[in-house]
Amino acid sequence: MITWILLTAAKLYCLLIAIQSLSSFFPAFADHPMVRRSRDFTKPLLDAIRKILPTEQGGFDFSPIIGIIAVMSSAKFLAYLFL
Repeated sequence: MITWILLTAAKLYCLLIAIQSLSSFFPAFADHPMVRRSRDFTKPLLDAIRKILPTEQGGFDFSPIIGIIAVMSSAKFLAYLFL
């Protein structure tokens, strides 16, 4: 039961990261409440990744991809520990 809750929370957080990163392609939706809420939840993780991995080289922001990988890897590792 704990593993299911943990993995579901990780999937929802990854969905928020995806919403936030895809919304950057549609500036008209930048002020949508769902986009603002997803930005509020994901900003601490993505900002920490951006400090480590600067985007000046190519202008492409890899932090959402790395964030999703980190969240899912951590959740699966913790779920394995709870089994």
